[in-house]
Amino acid sequence: MSSMLLYSALLAIATFTCYALPQPGLLNDPPTSIHALLVAGSNGFNNYRHQADLAHAYHLLIEKGVPADNIVTMMYDDVAYDPRNPNPGELRNIWNGPDYRKGMKVDYRTTSVNKYVFQAVLSGDSTVASAFAGSGRVLKSTSSDNVFIFYTDHGAYNILGMPSGPVITRSDLVGYIEHARALGKFHKLSIYIEAFNGLTASSSTEDSYACNCAKSICYADLFSYKWMTSSEQHNLMQFSINQQYSDVKKEVRSSTVQMFGSPAVTEERVGYFQGTKPSKDVVSMAKLSNSSEHSAVVSIRDVPIHSLLMRAKDVRGGEHATRAAKELQQALQKREGFHIIFDNLLKRLHLSTEELQEEHEVEKSLQDQCYETLVLEFDEHCFPLRNNAFAFGSLRRFRPFCAKASRNAIQRAIDAMRLYCIGNPVIAEVQGVE
Repeated sequence: MSSMLLYSALLAIATFTCYALPQPGLLNDPPTSIHALLVAGSNGFNNYRHQADLAHAYHLLIEKGVPADNIVTMMYDDVAYDPRNPNPGELRNIWNGPDYRKGMKVDYRTTSVNKYVFQAVLSGDSTVASAFAGSGRVLKSTSSDNVFIFYTDHGAYNILGMPSGPVITRSDLVGYIEHARALGKFHKLSIYIEAFNGLTASSSTEDSYACNCAKSICYADLFSYKWMTSSEQHNLMQFSINQQYSDVKKEVRSSTVQMFGSPAVTEERVGYFQGTKPSKDVVSMAKLSNSSEHSAVVSIRDVPIHSLLMRAKDVRGGEHATRAAKELQQALQKREGFHIIFDNLLKRLHLSTEELQEEHEVEKSLQDQCYETLVLEFDEHCFPLRNNAFAFGSLRRFRPFCAKASRNAIQRAIDAMRLYCIGNPVIAEVQGVE
């Protein structure tokens, strides 16, 4: 698979993204070993499900035979011991399910969960990784090994969030994978990504969904939960990535699961990426999920509101319920204020660049370059996306502007954005919009 084909695969909206080294591959092409990088790219109790998804994935890989020494994990690790957790110290993927936090190794926590460590781990750069707090561990994979990446978080078109530092753009991700390929860090690579409107468990115009919501907590993301229970229920040595995609797509009806990549990988056995051993109990989690009375599915954009609403309705909450009702009102007001601010920002961008716009649409690569540039500026100067998850849903509104934006228009838009955002007290009041 050429580097240009890799670029095309990741340019599109993807959940199952697969890549193979440009050499002949067989449908039964076993790796020497399997290595994995698991990332939960958020923090905060409203994002409980991301860390629970990661913990579940960790134990799934262990059970399937992937050595713990071959798995690197990145998560903020602030949820298990949050005082709102009804099961202190635990992470569950369903309210009555097992504790996946137990026995799990976390390599990078808090501010070490960032794009720089992600790149270092993937490329095997222990020097950079060791500059951040954590285990310093990186993938020790070689050109004869397969690499599996699972990433769960918020996102937008061509954007993945991180709880610390700047976001990961599509250009970043392509560059990271190309660099790892050039270093001979994998034979084949597969990425499963859960992030709404991004490189995602849904199409570019859809939200993905949280599931297993009980009271004020959503314990899992629907796509993530379905691919993991799928893996638990199958002999992965008799199950291709393409088959798993088809099965999960049927199960996830609330959004459109996507898959892109090389047939040399999509037709490969799932076991060559997630482990070759059969599961000990292939139906336990599926039974829990199917028998649960707490199976609500919620758009992940609405999870914070759902959580506050459930807490406010809790008649036993007393003072806590009253506080939650006040927080709910404030959250809705912040969302309304954000929409007004974003509308005003777009108007300023268009007014400041009207005479610089091209008559016809510019080529796709320039549109994406413009979009990524504006997102990074917005992230730095207006609403840091790591603290304003709700803002991810509006980022795609930059795309129509970028469709006809000349290079001069992009620079003018950057100047207008900085002028509007930096030091704006109205924007300061709306920070923390979820």
